[in-house]
Amino acid sequence: MGEKEATRRPFRLGANSSKMSVEGPSEEGSASSKRKEIYPVECVSCLDDFNSKDMVKVTCHRYCRECFERLITTAVQNEQQWPPKCCLNDIPFRTILRYVPKDLGKTYKDRAAEWKIPISQRIYCNQPDCGLWVRPDHDRDLALTKALAADEGWQHCLKCQALVEHREACQHMTCRCGYEFCYVCNQKWRTCTCTMDQLNAIKAGAATRRQERQRREAEAESELQDALRQIEEFEREEALKAELLRQDMERQEEERRQRELEERVRLESLRRHQIEVKYQGLREMLDQIHDLQEVIVRYQHDKEKELASHEASTSMIELEAKQQAEYLEVTEMAAQKLATKEQALATEYILRVIEEKKTEDAYLQVLEGFFAGKPASEARVEELMRQLRKKMDKGWRAWVRWRKEEAAAYKMKVEEERTIREEIMYSVKKRHEESVEEGRRELGRRQAAELRWVTFVVAERAQLLARMETAEVEDGANGYIVSGSEGEAAYEGVSGPS
Repeated sequence: MGEKEATRRPFRLGANSSKMSVEGPSEEGSASSKRKEIYPVECVSCLDDFNSKDMVKVTCHRYCRECFERLITTAVQNEQQWPPKCCLNDIPFRTILRYVPKDLGKTYKDRAAEWKIPISQRIYCNQPDCGLWVRPDHDRDLALTKALAADEGWQHCLKCQALVEHREACQHMTCRCGYEFCYVCNQKWRTCTCTMDQLNAIKAGAATRRQERQRREAEAESELQDALRQIEEFEREEALKAELLRQDMERQEEERRQRELEERVRLESLRRHQIEVKYQGLREMLDQIHDLQEVIVRYQHDKEKELASHEASTSMIELEAKQQAEYLEVTEMAAQKLATKEQALATEYILRVIEEKKTEDAYLQVLEGFFAGKPASEARVEELMRQLRKKMDKGWRAWVRWRKEEAAAYKMKVEEERTIREEIMYSVKKRHEESVEEGRRELGRRQAAELRWVTFVVAERAQLLARMETAEVEDGANGYIVSGSEGEAAYEGVSGPS
């Protein structure tokens, strides 16, 4: 198998039931083309919409052709962005070569061959104006594969150059391509005189080499573990020494700080006592102010609740009175509409009766004129008139049914309008009630916020007073003790008006 062919195709195992071969896979036949629905798809890079057939689909998103080519171009120009990815998913090799131009595809193959080799193992041209990567004489993966094949005693198929491994049975091998050969001499089957002893010798030598390789690997792993254990032990000892040194230094520092602290306590005990007495008096004054402010705030809250309740009841009474008047108006209007409709139908009834009477008289005159002087004219005229009346009665009944349906439909329409108005009034009332309730909740939230604010102000004042005391205490020998009146003035300046 040539070096170029080995880098282009991954190895795979395959043979008959008693043998296994390592060979390159054949190109999978493309699935039968299906008619796909064309719909707009958003490009994840430029966010423009394109037809789905013009998009490049990767593992998790779709790109337009221009953005996909830009992505690959950026990847082949910067090794830090290699390999090309989308959402941390590598873009398949076949997808890239399918959708990029040939020159970019060639650059991609070159970068893949160059950057898969560790930086320390690459060789570049030493000319300042060149610096191109020098390809190795042999592919590293292919060399490792050949070395493994030599150790394991694998043979090459003379027809397809696939690697074939013998597992069991005789030396007769059948490759996946159909070629039959001898596993001992690698010649075409039935053209040699190799025996099973020779095959067993080959397999025994491969087993010996395999054991030797495993032994060397185990020795190297053991040496590595020993070295790691020694390094770990050394680091543990150094860490222990550093920890002991740190503890000794901390003990000495703690003793020194203790001596200094005792000296400071002895010198400043009287001053601290005076500061404590002064600020205790200020705290008592501050507690009295806080109690007074809380009483005032709660009194204001009670007044606000009373006013809000009065306004809510007043607005509800006004709304109910307004809706009652509107309901009476809607009911009266519905009655007027029904009366008007009934009057219109009654008028139409009278006009229809008159019209039918006229039609019947005119038809009787025509018949009498037509049958005048003819035998049995009266019976004939009577028969035709009876047929006319029967036909007119049928139309009359149909009109009566229409009249009833029209009246019922109009009444239903009026009732629906009235119901809609009632529902609107009910909805307005509910919204008003919800608005009142929301106003009550908002008032509660605001008052709760004000109480929390009072609590926060109390805590802030206490913290401010504590900071003042701490600052005065920490002034040390350079500090001074503030008198009671000066402390009260300082407190009023930082706390603001109550």
